[in-house]
Amino acid sequence: KPPKNDHIPPYFEEFFKMYLAAEGKEDASKIPWEDRLASLYYSYAMNNKNQFAADWFELNLNINNLLTAITARKYNLDKEDYIVGDNEIAQALRTSNARDFGLGDSVEYLPTLQRIAEETDLYVREKKIDQLKWEWLEENTFFKTFDIESVFAYMLKLEMIERWVTLD
Repeated sequence: KPPKNDHIPPYFEEFFKMYLAAEGKEDASKIPWEDRLASLYYSYAMNNKNQFAADWFELNLNINNLLTAITARKYNLDKEDYIVGDNEIAQALRTSNARDFGLGDSVEYLPTLQRIAEETDLYVREKKIDQLKWEWLEENTFFKTFDIESVFAYMLKLEMIERWVTLD
């Protein structure tokens, strides 16, 4: 039975129910539980009332899924087992075998991600991913100087800086 707690987000309750329903039964799905939880998390976050916040979470989902699909292709893995979520990009990644997964016209940062995926130095690779996210934040808050979106973007940038300070 899922725990009763008003502070648990709804997607977590849904995850508990799925997990408990599958407990003791053979699980036909190849999708790991942590990926199922991530999928529910992103679905919940992308339905945020604030469109900027929803777009931010979708950007992160798309970046992770695109890098995952590129890596799965490189190592001949079944990308369907690793793609999280159910948005248009996730569906295209699962089904397309085209070099650009059929997303060349709709995902403007795809060429950048393809170059990032080729980076062998993990430190440099992470820096470039954060740079891509930073630029997205800049572009999407440029005309929103005093809005809540700018405050949220500032907080996200501070988190990135703090992460890099601890890594250095």
